[in-house]
Amino acid sequence: MSHHIWRDTTLFFFSHQEAFNDGNYRDALERDLMLELDHVGFSYGKRLILDNASALFEEGSTTAIMGPSGSGKTTLLRLMDGSLQPDTGSVTIDGANVNSINRKNLLGSLCMRIFQDYKLIPYLDVRENITLAFEATHKNLGQTKIKETSRAENNTIDNLLEEVHLAGYANHLAGQLSGGEQQRVAIARAIAMKPRVILADEPTGALDEENTQAIATLLSDIAHKEGSIVIIATHDATVAQHSDRIVRIQDHKLVEQ
Repeated sequence: MSHHIWRDTTLFFFSHQEAFNDGNYRDALERDLMLELDHVGFSYGKRLILDNASALFEEGSTTAIMGPSGSGKTTLLRLMDGSLQPDTGSVTIDGANVNSINRKNLLGSLCMRIFQDYKLIPYLDVRENITLAFEATHKNLGQTKIKETSRAENNTIDNLLEEVHLAGYANHLAGQLSGGEQQRVAIARAIAMKPRVILADEPTGALDEENTQAIATLLSDIAHKEGSIVIIATHDATVAQHSDRIVRIQDHKLVEQ
């Protein structure tokens, strides 16, 4: 079981490595970023999910994607990060089609996902879980360089944990944390990569009201302070209330509320 957790989590990091070709990628990091869906259509077999759906997402704001279970919220996030390809239309980040992105060189500096089930390795401590993401990102540096760079990241990790209100938790095992604490670690791991786009899939789905409010506030603060595009698939009204805008999946289209 432990082997499978390690394998699945490592594959998660490597499978989400995203980068433009060198020129487009550098340009994207240096200017204001926009994520755009342009007349996107997508179906699972004969089941229509999205039909001619369009929306624009800009830096420094949070958007709640709402809709009933099965409406396509998770599918929409997977289209945004290039895991799925639309049947019609396009999804672009700063004008570059996400399905043309080179996925070999960079994890996280452009796009990171946050999940309802956290994707932490329970038998590793908090610092190790965050460092794992960093090492996956820099897997081509070689082990010596990774260790040198990882040591330089230790202070950053402590700062990140303070930012998500987990100061002093670096040496706690992930499996011994509460659900709310684990989700905060997952958020710290995501923002450690300094992504321009954060896609959160039901991040409060397993949390109580108090932790839901705390996580919703934290994601909003990240968008506003870091200038990130934060998009949250949720069914929770509390999360929606903390977002700058609400977009609903309605009749297979994206409708701003």
